[in-house]
Amino acid sequence: MREISSFSLQNIEPKNSPLGQKIYAHQSRIIFKGIPTELIVEGVCFEAEYECRLGYLLLIGDNCPYEEGLNIYLLSHQLKIIDVLRLGCIYTPAIFRSAKIINNNSIEFEFFGEDLWQLTLLDKPKRNWSLPVGEMAMFYSLACRPFKYSIRANYLQLTGKWKDNKGKEHSYSI
Repeated sequence: MREISSFSLQNIEPKNSPLGQKIYAHQSRIIFKGIPTELIVEGVCFEAEYECRLGYLLLIGDNCPYEEGLNIYLLSHQLKIIDVLRLGCIYTPAIFRSAKIINNNSIEFEFFGEDLWQLTLLDKPKRNWSLPVGEMAMFYSLACRPFKYSIRANYLQLTGKWKDNKGKEHSYSI
């Protein structure tokens, strides 16, 4: 895996509602090496982009400081979406920082305060049918997949590590 700068985003213009109000979509068109593609994604600003063995890993932020979301896309070399993850929660501020490549298949970054996140590209796609219960349900509200991508085997695994208010460490993977 290596960091690249081949992509950019073109924001989608707001549309008018039937009542004449502006509807703002936090969506963008992917631009690859200066050429617009047909690919529309959630998010409006690049946080990081990597080339990996399956194609490209794009981390795109919502640019909303009090409800920041991070949209993670795995694209094939033909710019088709292979997998998608979303990290974020309403009324929860977050800042993407301290991204670093761990190995050919993993990156690590901070997002919610000092919570540490590791994103891993699996060797083979894996199904994850388990739903968290109890305190792990909180993690699931922070990290999820669109339904279309949650019912099939996935290449991306996201592991979050955090401490509760008593200092106890927790981790969970999706």
